[in-house]
Order: sequence, then C-alpha cells, then structure tokens
Amino acid sequence: MLLCITADIFVKKNWQKMRIRRKMAKYIERYVDSTVREDHCYVHFGHKNDEMPLSIVQVGWHQTKDSYGYGPMIRDHWLLHFVRKGHGIIRVENMEYEAKESQIFAIRPHQITYYQASTSAPWEYYYIGFEGDWATEVMKDIGFVNEDSIVIQIPNPEEVFRLLEKIKNYIRKYLQEGDGVLGIYGSVYGIFQLLSEVKNDEQIILGHENPNLLQHEYTRTLISIIETSFSEKINIQELANRLHLNRSYMSELFSQDTGMSIKNYLTEKRMQRATIMLQEPYRSVKSIAASCGFDDSLYFSRAFRKYYGISPQQYRKQLFEDK
Repeated sequence: MLLCITADIFVKKNWQKMRIRRKMAKYIERYVDSTVREDHCYVHFGHKNDEMPLSIVQVGWHQTKDSYGYGPMIRDHWLLHFVRKGHGIIRVENMEYEAKESQIFAIRPHQITYYQASTSAPWEYYYIGFEGDWATEVMKDIGFVNEDSIVIQIPNPEEVFRLLEKIKNYIRKYLQEGDGVLGIYGSVYGIFQLLSEVKNDEQIILGHENPNLLQHEYTRTLISIIETSFSEKINIQELANRLHLNRSYMSELFSQDTGMSIKNYLTEKRMQRATIMLQEPYRSVKSIAASCGFDDSLYFSRAFRKYYGISPQQYRKQLFEDK
C-alpha cells in the first residue's frame, strides 16, 4: 500500500513537472546557439514570443582573455554584463566608460557599442540578454534610470553572484541533459528582484544622469597616481592607457574637475615638493631635481624659475636669510 502511495506521489510530481515544461515550451524556443568551454559557456535562445512580456534571449559566463574586445556592433535586445573580476572599457557612440569588479554594464538595443577587457586584469563576467514589453521597466527598476545610464554598482554582489553561478550551472545542465531552463528563468527573475529592492538606497549610478560621479572617479585616480608617483617620469599618454581612456577625453575630464591641466597639476605638485626639500641644506639641487621627477637638474632649475620667478638656489638663499 505504501509503495503504491509513494509511486502515485512520484507520478503526480513528475506529471506536474512535465506540465510546467510543456507550458514553458510554448514560450521558449529551442536554443539556436550554445557552447560549453573551460573559459566560456552560454545559451542563446530563439527570439521572443510575443506572449511573454519578458523573454530571455541569452545567458552566459565568460572569463575573457587579455584585451578581449567585442564590436562595434548594434544589438536588437538588452544585454547586461555582471563583472565579477577585472576591468575594461565600454564605448557607446562617442562616449567611454569603465566597468570593474562588482559593477554591471548595460548594452542597450540599437546603440553602436564596443567593449574591451583590460590587458592586465581582463574581465570575468556573467551576462543576461532579454527583451519584451517589460524590458524597459525592468531596466529602470534595477537602476538604469534613463537612456544614458551605462554602468551601475551592484549593491549586494554576494547574493547576485550566487544566483549567477546557479545560472552557469543550469546552462551546463540544460545543454547536457535538456533540463534547467526553469532554473535559468527563476534565477534571472530573482536577480532582477534583488536589484530592484535595493536600488534606491544603495546603488551608485555611474552613467550620464550624473556624469560628475564618473568624472570624479577618474580625477581621484589621476590625483592619487600623480601624488604618489610625481618623482617618476610620468607620461600623459601612459596615464590614459592605464585608465583605459582616450587621452583628450581624460584631459578634458581632469580640467573640468580641477580647473587646471594634468601637466600643470603635476608641475604644481613637483614644485611644492621641491620647495620643501630646498629647506634641507644638505640636499643638492641635482638630488632634489631627481626626487621631483626631473632627469636634468638644469631643466628643473628652468622649470622652477618659470614657476616661482627665481632659481632654486635663490629660493634657498632667501629661506636661510629670513631665518
């Protein structure tokens, strides 16, 4: 008797499971492209069924290689990348953004987009592509509040990446066993729900609706590099490469935030340091020049005179005469 009851429960459970699968099959076409590799796995489903207000187009995970790039291209659906490690740049039309660990960058439909991973720390990211009548509202709910929002911070990365890792496992299961599509959809909806619940309080939006946030981030990084490295030979193009920015665009951002050029800011820091070191009588002008990033002491003296109106020797002489 017990065996019969157990068997009956088993049949009912599996029958219900089959009903759900058949119902989902009405809306989800068979995948049209897929791969499972050590560094990349994904499923690209057929395009949307109009009966579904939110249809998943593709899901995947990718450990990119150094300088990996994609595009320029135009997509016909929304595509979110959840960066677990590394950093890189995204170019949308004529603007450039950076996306790094625990951030999401969005590829919007009908925009010319190119993105490239860093050479030193390439991205590891998960991605979700979707479309449908609800897609725009979902994007707003999770933090991409207007058309210029490109990069946002993940407010609860541990929980989000836990669900994304489940999606990765469901992809493998789906491709190997033909099962797991419900898990994919459930995890995607769970991620969207998590992000929508906390966006107002915790998310830092790095898109154009508040461009100063992005500009200040780059400016703070540049100032930090200059203040810790002004004794070295600093090349502005190398700074741009380090931040994965166009040189002109980086210089413009810095000028907007500080009111001076990168070159003038670097000179100011070097000259300030030089005046402090000139107060130490045992230091030679040559050693001070080297400590302030000048290979040639004569060139340093000319730069110092141009900045303060007197030579380093005259400055030091005045200091000790005043004492």
